[in-house]
Amino acid sequence: MTGEKFDPTKHSIPEDADEAKGTMPKPVFGPSRVMTLNETNFDAIVLDPSKLGVVKFFAPWCTHCKQLAPVFEELAREMEDKKHIVFGEVDATVNRMLGNRFLIRSYPTLMIFPKDDKAGIIYNKQRRTLGEMEHWVKEYDVDDQTEEHAEALKQHAGPPPPPAQGNAPPGTGTPTKTPEHDEL
Repeated sequence: MTGEKFDPTKHSIPEDADEAKGTMPKPVFGPSRVMTLNETNFDAIVLDPSKLGVVKFFAPWCTHCKQLAPVFEELAREMEDKKHIVFGEVDATVNRMLGNRFLIRSYPTLMIFPKDDKAGIIYNKQRRTLGEMEHWVKEYDVDDQTEEHAEALKQHAGPPPPPAQGNAPPGTGTPTKTPEHDEL
């Protein structure tokens, strides 16, 4: 060692690092739009009837959760101008009562809590891309819909899902297992 002080500007990640493969998350600067939720503040924030809540249930050790974190943050930033939408995350290993309450069986689990359905709806699409998740949030954003759009969504939605069976999370019908989840 030459006694030289560490200069972070001289040490950077090469441009050709795995970013092209999408394995490196983009760095997030500034304050997060994603609130940390717990058993004390969850109901006041997410179940507020004037808000649409988007919540990520995660475990700190979960690899898929770590991969989803920058995408979820980007989603929150993309919708920053929509003050009626709140984004939050719950460490379900610490806040077990919330995990049990919403029947969280794998990590990460994304749920949306529309203004008119505070029971919560689980994100059940296979892909968790920014575009897919943004489209999902917009489907439930009644403040951003015209009457024609809302009617088209009702017609496109088809029949309601079958009632939950066994330990299936609310709004999903039957339990599913996807490769993008870490089992509890």
